[in-house]
Amino acid sequence: MFEVVSYLDRENAARGELMYEVPPKGEGNAKEARAIERRNDEKADLISDATTAEIMWALENAPEGESGEGWYARQMEGAMDVMYELYPDMKGDLAKEMAFKSILAITSNGQEVTDNFKLADKLYQKFLKTGQFPTSFSAGGKQKDAMKDSMAVMNHLYNNYTPEQVNEFLAAEMTFGELAKKATAMGLPIEALSGENVDTIVTGSVIFGPKLGSFYNNLNGRFDSTTMDLWFARTMGRIQGVATKIDPEGIRTTASELREAILLSVEEGVGSFLPDTFDPETKWVKRT
Repeated sequence: MFEVVSYLDRENAARGELMYEVPPKGEGNAKEARAIERRNDEKADLISDATTAEIMWALENAPEGESGEGWYARQMEGAMDVMYELYPDMKGDLAKEMAFKSILAITSNGQEVTDNFKLADKLYQKFLKTGQFPTSFSAGGKQKDAMKDSMAVMNHLYNNYTPEQVNEFLAAEMTFGELAKKATAMGLPIEALSGENVDTIVTGSVIFGPKLGSFYNNLNGRFDSTTMDLWFARTMGRIQGVATKIDPEGIRTTASELREAILLSVEEGVGSFLPDTFDPETKWVKRT
């Protein structure tokens, strides 16, 4: 692992951040576009090598049972076991179980885990009473409108297809382009699908969006798609060298403000610094 990290450090120093570059269009830019595409491929290989090295290092060096291997599946199974206790008739009922899992995936958009489950449980109870996915609710923050749109999609599916057909559609693999065409043919109330390349292989659940669709797959025990959540983004950002942006001027400003605050606290005899630690010649506080 450390060899890969060192290699990445050297590569970053030579070529900069491992960020995707957009190739220019047009015949006059073909040569430059090919060069950029080669760089993008090289960067993707480096990121892949670094990610693999981290995973292998953790699996080989972590104490037994502490590598994190399989924890996501266990957590998902445990969470569903709790829901089966709360709603015994959910287990084995495809329509109800699929309804809850889709609601849970849809309401995970921008939500903390606890808030996600609370909202999903509340909306699932409404589903049980009405047989319809709720499209009117105040919770959900900035993403509530997107949540309501996905609920409307589920209503269309449940109102026009059998649970078996809906389940088959959400699990089916196809290209993103094929999914867009299929969604139109099925009359799904979706303005336009986005977030993936047209040739990317996805499942029907991506109608909720790439991240939420993958999470829905996870809830059903499928982990062959990548759930690009906040932690995924942070990991990729760290490896690419863009997890944080260093602002030298901002650092100097903050340091100056902190220095002035410390000096003021010392001169006025307040705060955690004692007056006798102040050096009037250097204007700095000496540590005791």
